[in-house]
Amino acid sequence: MTFEALNDEQSGAVVGTSRIGVSQAAKWLICLVIALMCALWITPCAFAEGEGTLTENITDPQNLLGSNVSAVTDKIKETKQQSGVTVRLLYVESFGTEVNPTKWASGVLESLSPKPNTVLLAVASGDGKLVVVASGNSEDWLRNSKTMDALSEAATDKLAKSGAQDWSGAAIAMMDQIMLLKKTSTSGSLSKIAVIVLMCVVVVLIVGTIVFVVLRNRRRRKEAELDAARAAAGKRTRANRRGHAVGHAAESASRSRGRRGEEHGRGRRGKRSSRTV
Repeated sequence: MTFEALNDEQSGAVVGTSRIGVSQAAKWLICLVIALMCALWITPCAFAEGEGTLTENITDPQNLLGSNVSAVTDKIKETKQQSGVTVRLLYVESFGTEVNPTKWASGVLESLSPKPNTVLLAVASGDGKLVVVASGNSEDWLRNSKTMDALSEAATDKLAKSGAQDWSGAAIAMMDQIMLLKKTSTSGSLSKIAVIVLMCVVVVLIVGTIVFVVLRNRRRRKEAELDAARAAAGKRTRANRRGHAVGHAAESASRSRGRRGEEHGRGRRGKRSSRTV
C-alpha cells in the first residue's frame, strides 16, 4: 500500500487513499478508548513483546515502530528541548470515512488537555492515511497551515514508497522539520524585532530633530519680537548689547596687550641699566 498526499483546505494536509471505514459510533468509541490510553500519565509501559507500545507520548498498539521505539522516544525528548514542542504519536488501523480525519485527530488531541505547542501525528496504517494537527493553545508559527503542510510532507516522504513503510523514519522526519521550522521562526522574529527597533530609533531621531528646529525658530522669533519692542522704546536691542560686549572685549584685550608691552619695555630698560653699571 502506498501513501499519497491530499490537500484539504478546510482541514489541513491529509495523506492517504480511501477505504471503507467503520461506523461513526464505533469510530468515536475507538477515539474515546485511545484518548483514555493517551491520558495515562503514569510510568510509560509497553505491551507484551511484539504487541505494541503505550507511553505518555506514543500509542502504538500495532507495534509499527518496533525496535525503533527508543530512538523515536529520544527524538521526542530532543524536539521538546530544542523547540519547546510536545510531540504525540498515535497509530490506528483506520480513521473511517464518516468523520473528517483532521477533526477526528483534533478531537482526540484536545480531549487530552494538551500542553501548549503540542503536535499530534495520527497514522491510519490500514487506510494509508496520516494527519498532523496542533493543539489550539499552540503558537501561531506552529499551528498555521504552512507548518502543518510541511510536517505532513516530511512524514509522508518516508511512507510514499510501496512495500515496507518506514514508520519510525516518518515520525523522526516530522520532528526534524519541527526543529527546523522553530529555528526559522525564531530568526524571523529576531529580524522583525531588529527592524522595528531600527524604525523606532529613526522615528525618534526625526521627531527630535523636528522638535529642536521648531523650538529654535520659536526662540529666535521671540528674540526678534523683543528686539523690535526695545528698539521702538529707544532701548538697546540684543544685537546692540552683543556688539557692545564684543567691542568691550576687544578694548579690554587691546589694553591688556598695551600693558604687557609696557611691562616688557620696562624690563628691557632695566636689564640695560644693570649691564651699564
